[in-house]
Amino acid sequence: MFDSFEEIHNHHIIVHKNGNQTEIPKLLFIDSSNIHTSYREKSNKNIDNRSLKNKTKKRSQQPRKSLKRKYPCDWPDCDYVASNSVHLKDHRRIHSGEKPYRCDWNDCGHSFTQLSSLRLHIRTHTGERPYECDWPDCNMRFTQKSNLKVHMRKHTGERPYNCDWPGCEANFAVKGNLEHHRKAHCGLKIFVCDHPNCGRTFVENAHLRKHEMIHQANKPFKCDWPGCNYNSCRRIDVDNHKLIHSGQIKQFQCPHCPNKQFTRSHLLHRHVQQTHFINN
Repeated sequence: MFDSFEEIHNHHIIVHKNGNQTEIPKLLFIDSSNIHTSYREKSNKNIDNRSLKNKTKKRSQQPRKSLKRKYPCDWPDCDYVASNSVHLKDHRRIHSGEKPYRCDWNDCGHSFTQLSSLRLHIRTHTGERPYECDWPDCNMRFTQKSNLKVHMRKHTGERPYNCDWPGCEANFAVKGNLEHHRKAHCGLKIFVCDHPNCGRTFVENAHLRKHEMIHQANKPFKCDWPGCNYNSCRRIDVDNHKLIHSGQIKQFQCPHCPNKQFTRSHLLHRHVQQTHFINN
């Protein structure tokens, strides 16, 4: 016999926990009609709550439509779409030529469209190379993770970028080399240096920009050999120049250029790829 709804409810949970909560056990009640009615209402309420939870759970598991806003570039003939307004603003600088991030390292003067590009550039001054190759007996380090990824392909032999020109079986480890190679099939050299008395032409705008640095008066990289006044706008030029002082012999001869020698095999390999479009 039970005196309250709470007692019958607790009894039903403990003794009949494996049964159906909607079933009322045949027990004695002080006022059976009231308790029976009250218990049924309580059970129905529990069932309604569980049904509502199940519906809510099923609704939450359904795939939602993407509500992400897209930011298309409004520059003529540009199909770029950014994921946020910040990326779109950075992208527009490519069209406008604006480069607000300027390197102030020892009067370097290089400027960039994005802050991240400036930070990477600063590593060329500081010598910071946080990404190290873990291949056995290889101690190469890089300023960018993407450069390390490309470098690893030299060890693995992976060349995922294939030329789709009819009859051409060339493949490359770097996507940029493939794009450069494709333009060689067309013979296009549409980028012209406008410096007085120069007029050199290039397949890619990036190569033209690199060439234009030769004409710049600012040459921050200097040879530290005693009595030498050589300087350059590129660090690699100074490094190669120092080989003259050290007496190293350029033993790697280009088979296509009679007067072109290199001190390192990878420099010769790169020259053959980019100049003669031959992939060994």
